[in-house]
Amino acid sequence: PAPPPPPPPLFFFMIRRPRRSTLSSSSAASDVYKRQILGTIISLDVSAYFHLEAGLLIVGGTLSYTLTVKIDKSIAYRAGEGAMFFGWLGLLIAWIHIAYNGFYDFTADGLGVAVAYSMHPLLYGYIIKFLSLAFDD
Repeated sequence: PAPPPPPPPLFFFMIRRPRRSTLSSSSAASDVYKRQILGTIISLDVSAYFHLEAGLLIVGGTLSYTLTVKIDKSIAYRAGEGAMFFGWLGLLIAWIHIAYNGFYDFTADGLGVAVAYSMHPLLYGYIIKFLSLAFDD
């Protein structure tokens, strides 16, 4: 049999962007990037960030920690510390629950959801910590 014919030659064209009249950050390209970022944020599934039990754990833990520790620090500082402590505690409780149920019982989708939910207490704890920094002395 005859060898296959050689591939056709490839031609590369370089498409140049027209020069921008201004080099400011509010150019058209920058506006496109801003729209892409905004579109990504809007398209997020916001319900994935709400978990009632995790919220109750953090709020209850933060309040109890704020009221029971020494009063030598400000209320905002104590609330932030308590939120972080209970955020980590909630994460550990969730991971223990996942391990107790056994990884072999989970499907890949189920394990992904369980791990995502396990991070909610930590997320809420750090949100409260960051908010408390605004009110700390």
